Amino acid sequence: MKKLLWILGVAAGLAGALLAIAAYSANSLVERFKPDIERTASHALHASVSLGALSVSVFPSIKVHVGEARVSQPGSTEALSLKRLVLHVKLLPLLARRLVIETVSLEAPVMTVVRTKEGMFVEGFPRPHPAAPPRRPAAAGPAAAPAASPVRSGLSIDLRRFEIRDATFTLRAADGTEQSVQHINLTTALSAAGDTEMVSSLALRADLPKAGRVSASGTGQSFNLATGDIGLGDLKVDFPGGAVTLGGAANLNSASGDITIASDGIKLDEVMQLAAPLAPALSDVKLGGTVKPDLKATFAAAAYSASGTIELRDVAVQHGTLALTKMAGVLLVSGNQNKQSVATNHLSFMLQDKPAMLSFSAAVEGDTVRVAPFTLTALSGSMSGTVEGALAPPHRFAARVDGSGFSVAELIALADPRTRLQMEGVISKLALNIRGQAVGDIARSLDGTAGLGMKHGVLKGFNLAAAVLTAAKRVPLLAGGVADEPRFKRYFSSKDTEIESLSGDFTVHSGWAETRNLRMESEPLTLAASGRVSFASEVNLAATVTLNPELSQVMIGGAKELRPVLNDDGTLSIPVSVEGRPPNLEARPDVTKLIEASTRNVLKETLGKALNGGETKGGKLLDRLFGK
Repeated sequence: MKKLLWILGVAAGLAGALLAIAAYSANSLVERFKPDIERTASHALHASVSLGALSVSVFPSIKVHVGEARVSQPGSTEALSLKRLVLHVKLLPLLARRLVIETVSLEAPVMTVVRTKEGMFVEGFPRPHPAAPPRRPAAAGPAAAPAASPVRSGLSIDLRRFEIRDATFTLRAADGTEQSVQHINLTTALSAAGDTEMVSSLALRADLPKAGRVSASGTGQSFNLATGDIGLGDLKVDFPGGAVTLGGAANLNSASGDITIASDGIKLDEVMQLAAPLAPALSDVKLGGTVKPDLKATFAAAAYSASGTIELRDVAVQHGTLALTKMAGVLLVSGNQNKQSVATNHLSFMLQDKPAMLSFSAAVEGDTVRVAPFTLTALSGSMSGTVEGALAPPHRFAARVDGSGFSVAELIALADPRTRLQMEGVISKLALNIRGQAVGDIARSLDGTAGLGMKHGVLKGFNLAAAVLTAAKRVPLLAGGVADEPRFKRYFSSKDTEIESLSGDFTVHSGWAETRNLRMESEPLTLAASGRVSFASEVNLAATVTLNPELSQVMIGGAKELRPVLNDDGTLSIPVSVEGRPPNLEARPDVTKLIEASTRNVLKETLGKALNGGETKGGKLLDRLFGK
């Protein structure tokens, strides 16, 4: 027993002596190699690295504690700061007065990334420039990176572990607003094979603002210090809403590589909480459902290409009053440094609780967006066409669209549910060839042509037949009791105008649609008009309203003097001007034209009889007299 105690005492004494020697060696070496560590780090980061007070602890392991570390640019107050940096060193090399760093632990680092018009940069690191100036020698200016200096042979790095504890990452926008990611913790286990560092395990976790925790884990990552080759291995990133698996390889020196991104499903509503603080513009868009990406990207220093699919599962999109739900299908995506494309052969969704289907092929090339072609089936109708627009202000666009079958009421409600419904019907023809701009006063910017056809329609709040009858009462000899007859009552008792068909061709310019061939047919009358209608629903038409034969006969009643006013088919035509905004439209008869027509018909009949040639011969004579 005494021998055992004696042996333990000697061992403890030797251990204490070794620790004392190690502590002495470490304390003297850290001061000796502090400038070398600073110069080495400064050269690696192309920035000025300064270390605070250094101290050494030898129990339970030997560690070098750096009270503070700062990375900054000369003459700048901005810096990347660390509250504490811990270097774990090997024991035996210390006995030989060599400093070998095996583990690096960063305690509570604070990093701020600033986003400007020129790009993004880390405080303390060089800022980006719109155009990189020619490279100058390091001694040419104070902002040049610290020159490399030989590292003394007694300092070496044999890194086996890298740790970050309780870090904070802040993104600062150009307007000064900030978003921070806190409690970032990273642990990696490293092993070396020649110049290549292998990651046998990696674990990362962080707390996102108002969005929960994100984490990453993986194995098989590698980094070759000599060649710059990086292997992603099996890297999985978990975040609120789902997870993605990253794979592939890259090279830092040539800025080239291949990366794959895949996921079993990402929940968009949860991801939006993650993205909104970083992209405030997305806060106006509400997303739901799940997407499943399967993408591959190949990139080089000046070029890249990407391709793959994004599957949509029960996706919902809402922006303002527009809402698409139950969206399902596969998007085919591809792109390179010159052109990015997305297409789908069958994207189904619900629009206003009714099934819809969309097929399209879209591409962005430079500042130009092209959707050519697209086909949409929705709201009981269908349309197809092409759209081309500019991303740069004033965002000009051109569109060619053909369609039919849409409900006018549903289209109006889709554009703005708060709009007072003034028109109902079914679009039988829609042909647009329009140019305009997508910002500002869009309606006034439109220019082009349009063809419109509608059937089974109703003009709300305005009865054209009743308005014409009221106006006709001011014309002498026309009957005034038509509306009281039971057989005609249905024409005039309603507050609305029923439309059997409506058609016309329009020229669109400065917020107005002008027409020369607008035609509306209903049971009691037919309207032929020219004039214009504004996108603010202002109407200014010169029209001819022709009553059906039965109604025409009753209108002239017993006034034989007006019988010549009737057309050859026994109908009565009344020139009318229609002005105002629905439902406050006003139909005013053109008495002058009505009298001219009446006079002409009377003269035609009288001259025809006098010439024994009937009205036809009389009409020809009148045409000659009036130069027609």
